[in-house]
Amino acid sequence: MSNGIKDLDQAMPFIPFASGPEIVPLAVKSILKDIVGKQVRERLGLETLGSFIGERPITERDVKRSELRAMQDAAIRAMGGNLRDKGHIEYEDYGTTDTDDPYADVGGSEGSGLLAKLFDPDYNAKATLGQAMVERDPDTGEYYIIDQYNFNERKPEPTSLDEFQSILERRVPGQGAYGVVRSFGEAYGSPSGEGQPVRINLGDLEAALARNQEQDKPGLFSRGLAYLGNLLKRDREPSPVLAGPSVADGTSVPSDPDADRDPIELLRDKLQPIVSPSITLNEFDFDR
Repeated sequence: MSNGIKDLDQAMPFIPFASGPEIVPLAVKSILKDIVGKQVRERLGLETLGSFIGERPITERDVKRSELRAMQDAAIRAMGGNLRDKGHIEYEDYGTTDTDDPYADVGGSEGSGLLAKLFDPDYNAKATLGQAMVERDPDTGEYYIIDQYNFNERKPEPTSLDEFQSILERRVPGQGAYGVVRSFGEAYGSPSGEGQPVRINLGDLEAALARNQEQDKPGLFSRGLAYLGNLLKRDREPSPVLAGPSVADGTSVPSDPDADRDPIELLRDKLQPIVSPSITLNEFDFDR
């Protein structure tokens, strides 16, 4: 029997401590649990308690509805806008940057902007998962994100304070607040092979696919403008006054200068003279 998320409005059970408060972003919960759990195991030698804190699986019960929606959208993009048996989520699939650098907001060219993005569900999904696998369960038809939460840069041995300071000095100047957080993970989090297993049920993704396909369609207003613009571009007989010499005279009729123009751009130019000069039609987003 399926336990998948068929509807984002479906009640999602809350597990105290394991899930954390609904208001706390997933990226914050994940790194806190990982670091505390690892340090309990590493410094205190309490393996059972440390594993309970920092190695419990991350599932759909740990994420907010908005974060689950962001993961669904990333999964659809990772599968090329279709429902396939599997896919691989890359950093660009979260759609959080306006540049060609998908790492720009996770320690790249944009710095971090971490505080401003702290409650952005797309950014939280990106900062928590990064690259991850998407797989379809053949029995239920539901999709799962499969990953393991840890820090690849983390060394197997304990990190000294001097080493932690060196990590900070290397990361913070170029990465800002994100560099501070990442430094704690690199120094005190779980290394590769340890950490929290990730198995997040995304549901069957049918609704997410429909949602993304609808977003890709041009808006109703834009389609209406395109229709009117195409009407203006329809082939018509030129006026004898404008046409100049006829074909019979051995010269060709001048072609329509607007024939190859974008219909919406053409319509803007046609409408501009009749609107207030203080209003520039190019400033409007006709896709909304």
